[in-house]
Amino acid sequence: MRLSELLIGIEGDLIDYDESVEISSIAYDSRRVKKGALFAALSGVNTDGSKYIAQAVAAGASFVITSKACADVSVGQLVTTNPRKVLRKVSENFYSKPEEKLGLVGITGTNGKTTIAQIISHILKRLGRTCGVIGTVEYDLVSEVIPAPLTTPESPDFQRYLKSMVSNSAEFAICEFSSQALAQERVTGKNVDYAVFTNLSRDHLDNHGTMENYFLAKKKLFDKLSPSNFAIVNSGDEYSERIVQDTKARVIKVGYKSGDEFCIVGAVFDVKETRLDIKVEGRVYNVVTSLIGEYNAINLLQAIAVVYSSGVALEDIILSIGGFSGAGGRLQRIDAEDGRVAFVDYAHTDDALLNALKVLRNITKGRLIVVFGCGGDRDRGKRPLMARVAENNADLVILTNDNPRTENPVQIMDDILLGITDKDCLIVEYDRAKAIEIALAEATSDDVVLVAGKGHENYQIIGTTKKHFDDREVICKLFVNE
Repeated sequence: MRLSELLIGIEGDLIDYDESVEISSIAYDSRRVKKGALFAALSGVNTDGSKYIAQAVAAGASFVITSKACADVSVGQLVTTNPRKVLRKVSENFYSKPEEKLGLVGITGTNGKTTIAQIISHILKRLGRTCGVIGTVEYDLVSEVIPAPLTTPESPDFQRYLKSMVSNSAEFAICEFSSQALAQERVTGKNVDYAVFTNLSRDHLDNHGTMENYFLAKKKLFDKLSPSNFAIVNSGDEYSERIVQDTKARVIKVGYKSGDEFCIVGAVFDVKETRLDIKVEGRVYNVVTSLIGEYNAINLLQAIAVVYSSGVALEDIILSIGGFSGAGGRLQRIDAEDGRVAFVDYAHTDDALLNALKVLRNITKGRLIVVFGCGGDRDRGKRPLMARVAENNADLVILTNDNPRTENPVQIMDDILLGITDKDCLIVEYDRAKAIEIALAEATSDDVVLVAGKGHENYQIIGTTKKHFDDREVICKLFVNE
């Protein structure tokens, strides 16, 4: 594609600009540059991409987007204060704006994004509609499913994946929008047809600094919506009113309040299923799901609201819910033959952990045992908060490693322990597999074990080494061998 076509609608200072240059690909990693590529020099946590401009040009880059002009290269450059925003626009142009050819669903919030995305995908596929998914667990591109390295990929990858969905006749793309991606403007609400806000609680403050900044990053999605779009919000969250106060979209509230467009008027929760009575446009519908807990009821209802807003009859949606057993690693149940039961959940914030423990408390006859740790090189402030939630809502707390990364596990544990007041109901075991083994050995058939923090993850990062580790595999192996 000609450089002049790529730069349509893009502002910045051009150096040695030649509009006839042909661009064959887009790269933001100098190690992946090919001849004829456009290279975007992005700043990251540990490095500045402008340091690699010369390397990218030597590898064949024909044009560079950067925040710092490089005097030692012979190719054209666009200098801008926000290379990621420019990269997003360039990527949209390069891949022929695939967002405009799809029913684009953008889901944001601290918890629930993956579950909602997978419910929507399940319903649409049961209805015979083709859709793709970009989210925390995996990228379903219709023609293939690949593991997800990021919840929301960098814009060239995001646009390329959407283009693949379009090429495979997808009607919808269901995407989780992380706060980092929204803050960096590598995604935007500009072409989102259905925006979903789940909830907001403390997370990612190592990136955003304050809860207000974290909130404002999420709000960007809704501020860009148009009057023909839908904003579907969880009315029970304290941020729900503010998040849509400047949106032009049609707002649909979901929750337990009488004025909600999708209102839960009756609910029965037990260990195996949830039965809901939901009121929509004056009529009450009965919904049965194998998802358990109040927060999953809201997740389900928000997913239903998205599909309903696309024009599908509610009766057809309800019939299509059957068979959805939950997203992997989201309150995923594992049973032993002797009656013991364990749940694996991705809960890695105090609010998510509280919600999971509340759900399990209601179905636990005996003791509720929780195993968790906190990730290294991440927000330290939430560590004692998670500990306090665990102590107040579980009968036995077993602290262990999560992904310590390059941080000292002892320091992480010390931070967690600041939230513990009663050491009598506490066990510390740094080896995560051993910690899970202790929990299962402690449990009887009346007890419930929750292993929290990693959910679907099949790895553990210790130092800079990433090794295979899956909570679910450990539990299943122990249940079989004991």
